[in-house]
Amino acid sequence: MALRVSQEPLYLIKSAPLKEHGPLYLQVAETISGLIADGSLPRGSVMPRVRDLAHGLNVSIVTAAHAYRVLGEKGLLAGRPGVGTFVAELPTRHADPPSPDARSLAWQEAFVRHKGPSNLAYIYRLPHSCAHATWSFFSVPSHGGELLSPTKRAMKRIALDAEIAACHPTDTQGLPELRAAIATHLHEEGIEAGADRVLVTNSYEETLVLALLAFCHEGDCVAMEDPAQFCLVDAVRLRGIRVTGVPMDDKGMRTDVLDSIAAREPIRMVVVTPRAQNPTGVEMAPARRHHLLEMAGRHNWLIFECDPFAPLTYRGRPQPPLFCADRDGRVIYTRPVSRGLLMNLGATVATGRILEQLVHAKDIIDRGSDVFLQLVLKRLFEGGSISRQDAQMRRQWGDQMAALLGALDRAMPSVLRWTRPRGGGSVWVTMPEGCSAEALLSRCLDSGISFIPGRAFSVTDRHDRCFRLAIGSMPPAQIMEGVKRLAPLVAQYVNESQRGRARSPISRVS
Repeated sequence: MALRVSQEPLYLIKSAPLKEHGPLYLQVAETISGLIADGSLPRGSVMPRVRDLAHGLNVSIVTAAHAYRVLGEKGLLAGRPGVGTFVAELPTRHADPPSPDARSLAWQEAFVRHKGPSNLAYIYRLPHSCAHATWSFFSVPSHGGELLSPTKRAMKRIALDAEIAACHPTDTQGLPELRAAIATHLHEEGIEAGADRVLVTNSYEETLVLALLAFCHEGDCVAMEDPAQFCLVDAVRLRGIRVTGVPMDDKGMRTDVLDSIAAREPIRMVVVTPRAQNPTGVEMAPARRHHLLEMAGRHNWLIFECDPFAPLTYRGRPQPPLFCADRDGRVIYTRPVSRGLLMNLGATVATGRILEQLVHAKDIIDRGSDVFLQLVLKRLFEGGSISRQDAQMRRQWGDQMAALLGALDRAMPSVLRWTRPRGGGSVWVTMPEGCSAEALLSRCLDSGISFIPGRAFSVTDRHDRCFRLAIGSMPPAQIMEGVKRLAPLVAQYVNESQRGRARSPISRVS
């Protein structure tokens, strides 16, 4: 009887066609996984021995053993020493305990500091179909798309390397070898910073949280561009710090307005994105960069410089970060370690006591970023994979941005204005007075088109008639088709909204 039970699964496996892609052991594992999923191999079934499986499929014992190992890691097979291998039973699912009712949690209200709704919460309230539209201009990709083959091979080698097995906690500031590699990478971009000035964080947004914890106190004010990246706005509000928005035009933050705000507000820190600002894509003009640094010295401000799309400049020579012109250590410069990889680690450069306080804040929060990811990035830097991935990303995103701008020029009504970024992943569109991006979005969703209304990026409430078009994950041809379909919807809506209103000129950033 036992022999019949063990032979039946082998017959089923031999009869099932192998998958046609991937290593042979994965093909075998996927075939067995499919038989378990469709019930052909019931839970608790006795599996053939590795030697019998190898003989029955005419594969090596190593291949059969690897297939069983993969299935064991997925929880589909379970071994019993001295007995054999079985199809694993489904884990027992215990019923979730009942959630406490609102009355029993009423005491928590005493610990909640009520604030206005966050910008991220606004995005979450948008229709679910926004993220799944056929022509989705909704989001900027978090990474640079497909990994190059050399990068994949390098990451596989790293995962099997003995160095990973010897992972141990590193210092809070980051793995010294990775910090040195980051410093070398920055040097190649013309950014001079030694390894001792680099801090590795879990993301560049985390650095703002660290800076707010270390340097801002109740009653302080943080000034930032308006519009701004929603996570940066929400981080300041979550900390309970007052935030004031500084309007922008096509030359970046209006530093003249910031100067007048400084006369009445105790500004502690200025948050700015001088290169490829999100959501507008605008770059800060050299004269305004100089003015900002001069005001920071005069008023004793910190400057928090975000560079989320470094080094993505598609046309012309990249403008250097504001950090490069800083002579007295006022600028905290932060960016992703690489946008070309699906890893969220950030690289921050700061000076002297400012760096010490950032490291101290990080030591309190998590005592250092993920060691495994730091080792992976170190090896990828050493092998040149980071530079290759960034170069691929520049080409890919550059083609998408060129397609988006070209399609806007050809199709959009002339009463609209939009920015013309040299880098980044989005364009900021401004409609005439009296228009609402939310009302336009509701019409566009019916045609399978989505974007994010300007309200999501507002520090104030001045961007209702604006919206962001992001390149998303669409290829250039799909971007052009999406804009072609969007344009008549915009034209019809604007015409209806402007009936009886006097037309007035609008700027590219409002």
